[in-house]
Amino acid sequence: MLSLKLKVPHALLLRVDEVIQGRPDSMKHDQHPKLRVAKRIVVAVIGGTVTLIGIALIVLPGPAFVIIPIGLSILATQFLWARRFLRKARQMATRLTSHPPRDA
Repeated sequence: MLSLKLKVPHALLLRVDEVIQGRPDSMKHDQHPKLRVAKRIVVAVIGGTVTLIGIALIVLPGPAFVIIPIGLSILATQFLWARRFLRKARQMATRLTSHPPRDA
């Protein structure tokens, strides 16, 4: 009975900590560590494959500039470096499309 009372406040504290810090679902404590690693591996393989296909489509006929951001978006669900790279790419695309080209 006593151990049950000790587990409930600890679980509640973890939940409050997640809400306060705004952790994404992929980083919550209640996932099993092996499940978290497996999920990251699956996301890395799928996102990496889509990104590599997009890179190949730069020289092959296809929508490379659509596929590459999709691959990075998949990677960004688990990896901070991909999220930062995707954010910079969005900013660059916004800058390029917002200003009309200058006449030479």
